[in-house]
Amino acid sequence: MADKTDWAHRKADEILDEIDERLAEEYAETQEQADKELEEYLDQFEDERKQKRQELATAAFAIWAFGKILSGRKWAKARDKIANIYVNGNQRSASVINGYTNGVFKQNYDFLSFVMGRKLGDVSRFNPFNMDRLKELWKERELWRKANIYVPKDQRWHKQKIKSAVQKGIKNGESIPQITKRLQNVGISDEVAARRTARTAVTGAQNAGRLQSCRDAIKKGINVEKIWMATNDNRTRPSHRALDGEHVPVEEEFSNGLMYPGDANGAPEEYMNCRCRMDSLLVDIETGDEYDSADSYFDETDFEDWMEG
Repeated sequence: MADKTDWAHRKADEILDEIDERLAEEYAETQEQADKELEEYLDQFEDERKQKRQELATAAFAIWAFGKILSGRKWAKARDKIANIYVNGNQRSASVINGYTNGVFKQNYDFLSFVMGRKLGDVSRFNPFNMDRLKELWKERELWRKANIYVPKDQRWHKQKIKSAVQKGIKNGESIPQITKRLQNVGISDEVAARRTARTAVTGAQNAGRLQSCRDAIKKGINVEKIWMATNDNRTRPSHRALDGEHVPVEEEFSNGLMYPGDANGAPEEYMNCRCRMDSLLVDIETGDEYDSADSYFDETDFEDWMEG
């Protein structure tokens, strides 16, 4: 089945672009703080370090530097402070991501409900999602994987990476700016991970909203199945390309074990960084081979009127 994006899917991508911009700003600020802290710590040893670098052979200099600079309470305090800067940045970034996903859930619920109503010729059979329901739905099951930072593990990881970066720089006799640049790889790794988390969370919220729309349609007596719609390009994983067009009953898993694209209850290699979407298939009027594009039933003005009641 050819890839057919739809309005709500494109809106989710726009939201991801906005999240990426905010994450870039967040990590730039975090890195600036980390750089400043490391530079202030190393600067107190700079004159002595330059002198020892001239006096000692490479191996002897490394032993002196590690004992002088990378040991003791001052180093532990500086390392821990830098690690906390990164951890706090990750926590703020997780909050940024989670601040968008409720809205993504609702937007996709509403979109798919409206489209099903148009296909059936009566949008009044459906209602926009009431956000008061969200808390109760979360009590029943995890709707999507939220961004979350396990602080102790994150602190341990950063302490190790900070020590490794500084240690390599000192061993090579690098200047403070060069050592600081090594530290920036830690921040880059954090930002890459946050962007991947954002994609996973937004895709999960998007398709969880669509799944809930299908569940509510069944409660109304509507014969609906769910259909997997792959994003077919050279970045699509083979297992998801093979799923394109597969349709199953709403409460059954797709053949890869996921309830919907981005379902974090499945295998990580199946849900992480997924860009696919789930759609509805009205069994009485459609088949998997004769699926009608959601966009062909969608009008943004009519949708807004329906949303306003």
